[in-house]
Amino acid sequence: MNVNTKKWGIIGTIVVVVLIAIFMVTRPTRLSGKYVANTGSSLVFKGDKFEEFENGRNTHKGTYKIEDSEIKMKFSDGSGTTTAKLTKDKQSFSLKSTGNAFADLFAQNIKYTKE
Repeated sequence: MNVNTKKWGIIGTIVVVVLIAIFMVTRPTRLSGKYVANTGSSLVFKGDKFEEFENGRNTHKGTYKIEDSEIKMKFSDGSGTTTAKLTKDKQSFSLKSTGNAFADLFAQNIKYTKE
């Protein structure tokens, strides 16, 4: 292996590592748009905020964050935090916990899909 080949191999490796790092840093960590549940309600995400709609009426607002593959939604009225399991493609999520043991019995079957 000559010096030129070695040099270009090192440069190519550095370029690949830099491109991967840029992708990891700039990948979207937010949701956007409308997600509709199998119950008919919907959540609309914009920035780090969400709004919940039932029967066309805005029922709740709040903020959310994504950690790993979990969404944590905190309601602005102080009614608690809901967690959901997000799919890798961010096209759907299923509720895991609402912070209320009774409501959790029903929440386990609720799945939201991007419209």
